[in-house]
Amino acid sequence: MEKYISATQNRPQGDRIIDADTHLINIADFKSQVKNESTWLRNDRNAVTLFKSEHVAVILMTLHSNAKIKSQISEGIMSLQLLDGKILFETEQTSLNVQKEQIVMLHKAIMYSIDVKQEATILLTIVTL
Repeated sequence: MEKYISATQNRPQGDRIIDADTHLINIADFKSQVKNESTWLRNDRNAVTLFKSEHVAVILMTLHSNAKIKSQISEGIMSLQLLDGKILFETEQTSLNVQKEQIVMLHKAIMYSIDVKQEATILLTIVTL
């Protein structure tokens, strides 16, 4: 079983797999891709969905310094792995200074926000059940 996402105006390279029984993802290639797209140049962030099934989504996000993700509620159990950069990750109960190669775990329905202190690349995994 394979599921594809179609080419878009911003990503015209063609269809690509986003769900398969076995799926190898090259993070470096996707990181380079999102940083070379016009969206990255025009906005404070860019992202690409690497994997998406009924209950799991894996997203690679790049964010410029000083970008902010305003308060939102986690849709499921969430793993935020900071691949590079520095962010401030806040919930109503805690404030975490997250650095390269650290992971923040968050349960469903928790309000959080992110303040980027140094250009960052985040690998976000969301599990909804």
